[in-house]
Amino acid sequence: MRKFFVPIDGSEFSERAVKEALAQVKAFGGKVVLFNYISADHILASDNIQDMRSAMLDVRNWSSLMTNAEQKSYDVLEKAKAVLEGYDVEIATASGPANKIAHHIVEYAEKNDFDMIIMGSRGVGALKMRLYMGSVTTKVLHQTILPVLIVQ
Repeated sequence: MRKFFVPIDGSEFSERAVKEALAQVKAFGGKVVLFNYISADHILASDNIQDMRSAMLDVRNWSSLMTNAEQKSYDVLEKAKAVLEGYDVEIATASGPANKIAHHIVEYAEKNDFDMIIMGSRGVGALKMRLYMGSVTTKVLHQTILPVLIVQ
């Protein structure tokens, strides 16, 4: 059975990657694992600037921001899972420093014997993106031995 690993972040490009995973599963069969990584950057990128400032000033607010980030992660994964309804789909998450996202993607994909990584060319960090490809995508491409399908 083919196994497809799809790291997503809720961006337009990761939504396209989910649609590509659907096309792959329809064509070849197999299983899709949707993956979302929660980093401090995402936690501090709260919708409410006051929440963000409070968390930086008072460590007790950190747990509520973490809960909010976990809920957003769950929402992103569930939305993507709905696109793949009727197919074999699992969800997975990890958390840690933002500069380790690519490392965690590669490590998870290689440890779990995936046949392919399918990911968007850019993510939510699009303002900081490179000209054609986001930095996480570029790092994954350079660090993994697995085939990577990059979706524009």
